[in-house]
Amino acid sequence: MALENFEFTANPVLFFGEGKINMLTDLLKQKGSSFVFIVGNHFIESEKWAKLSDAMNKEGMQFQLTSFKGEPTVDYINNTVALYKSFKTDCIVSIGGGSIIDAGKALSAMLTVENPVEDYLEGVGKLIHPGTKIPMIAIPTTAGTGSEATKNAVICRHGVNGFKKSLRHNNFVPDIALIDPELIVSCSPEITAASGLDAFTQLLESYVSSKANTYTEALAMSGIKSVKDFLICSYSNGNNVNARSAMAYAAYLSGLTLSNAGLGTVHGFASAIGGMFDIPHGIICGSLLAPCTKMNIQKLLQTNNFSALEKYAKVGCVINNQFYQKMNESHIKGREMLIKKLYEWTEKLQIPSLSSYGVSEDNIDAILSNTDNKNNPVQLTKEDLAVVLRERLG
Repeated sequence: MALENFEFTANPVLFFGEGKINMLTDLLKQKGSSFVFIVGNHFIESEKWAKLSDAMNKEGMQFQLTSFKGEPTVDYINNTVALYKSFKTDCIVSIGGGSIIDAGKALSAMLTVENPVEDYLEGVGKLIHPGTKIPMIAIPTTAGTGSEATKNAVICRHGVNGFKKSLRHNNFVPDIALIDPELIVSCSPEITAASGLDAFTQLLESYVSSKANTYTEALAMSGIKSVKDFLICSYSNGNNVNARSAMAYAAYLSGLTLSNAGLGTVHGFASAIGGMFDIPHGIICGSLLAPCTKMNIQKLLQTNNFSALEKYAKVGCVINNQFYQKMNESHIKGREMLIKKLYEWTEKLQIPSLSSYGVSEDNIDAILSNTDNKNNPVQLTKEDLAVVLRERLG
């Protein structure tokens, strides 16, 4: 089999497994003695943070601590850069969900330049970031965004003219990803559900992406199998470390695949809606995944795009524990089973509608005008997108 040419970016170093958080102090010694931590509020209140801060104090390390709620905004990044510009930090450490890690990547990059972050955001600013940064360690406490593996940081500004745009450079992949499933055990069922479906959305969209390659497809399928086996288990029994580990693995792979193969229309919606409304990213993705996948398949059938249809069928068979055979009835059944399973997950995981966060018919035109089809396996019209969106306004 002849393989296509492709490029791939990933973390230089990955540590994965239970108890890996205990390595952090020794890793920091290798980076220097002065650090800025961006830490999620939940972790700050934990015994693990108390133990870590005590260990750093005993080593004579200097560290500053910042945190925030929600998603990283332009103002938060610019204000935090101004606060720590004169602090000679050797490394940025993010411990938290995807938003916390994105903020760490942005801070790492923006401490090396003078202009505000909006000047470098895709689709907003006109400057290209040189790729300079301060070393950065990413430690996720959720299993969803895969931000610990990606080369971009999503920054937002909420409101009528709001946006969610990326600060992106190959160099912005965290220098070290440290993934400890024990840190995810305390996630609530609601966060587990939303982040888990976000990871699956990223795996599915990158698997069927127009930019997918043999390598990203293999990684995505491995992650899809983990979600199939452990998403519901991690939701219903959060103390199951094996399930948490499998979902952390899937989330990491989703970060690798989205970073190298791109995403589709669900994330196009997420960018547009997330800029206008303060809605958790995973809720948007989880809410729109089933209807958007259904629309993609319907449009692909009209274009006879057999390659993408086959991929959807394979995923449908995999997540329903069915064997896929090319050119037989499983090609049709696989797609049908996929759509059915996605709707089942949406209901079982109790993903709320977008209208419960204030999205209404009045917002549809503004959302559609900012929704990107980039890397989707088929181009959807505004009419198609409106059908998808209206389904989740009920």
